[in-house]
Amino acid sequence: MAGRYKTVLRAQEAERLYPIRIRIRVPPDGLRKTDTELHEWLEGRVGPGRYGTSSGGLGLDHFMFVHLPTAEVAREFLGAWGGRLDIDLPAVYSM
Repeated sequence: MAGRYKTVLRAQEAERLYPIRIRIRVPPDGLRKTDTELHEWLEGRVGPGRYGTSSGGLGLDHFMFVHLPTAEVAREFLGAWGGRLDIDLPAVYSM
């Protein structure tokens, strides 16, 4: 239960700090190497500690959420990753 609680707190913190959220559908076998590449891109473009990630899902549907500081960064993210990831549409949610 403690792990779930930390996950919820991390998601709430990311939503509070970063107004743009992109929901990515995670395949059954996970993101694998793509997850590492995604975080490297985010750290290179946005900077460490300047974005957030969280996860969620229900049943067989699992998602990764990327929380970003601006719409400009979200557009760049979609341009760089839109063809490689299964991004749920509407892709960007403003908090």
